[in-house]
Amino acid sequence: MHGQTLRIRLKAAPVDDAANRECCRFVAGVLGIAPSRVSISSGGASRNKTLKVEGLSAEQVRELLDPLL
Repeated sequence: MHGQTLRIRLKAAPVDDAANRECCRFVAGVLGIAPSRVSISSGGASRNKTLKVEGLSAEQVRELLDPLL
């Protein structure tokens, strides 16, 4: 965590949307959900992104991430 932001370091280069796809797959894996349920709602071309997680509330996401932080 970096303040209120979750910081993730990826290996994929930001070319052809590869880093965005890796980010969504990584978050989905951590949350134990299908990658198709995680998408980037804003910041697709930026280092700072806002993710949308379908089927889970913000509180549920925090609870799932809490043991990892």
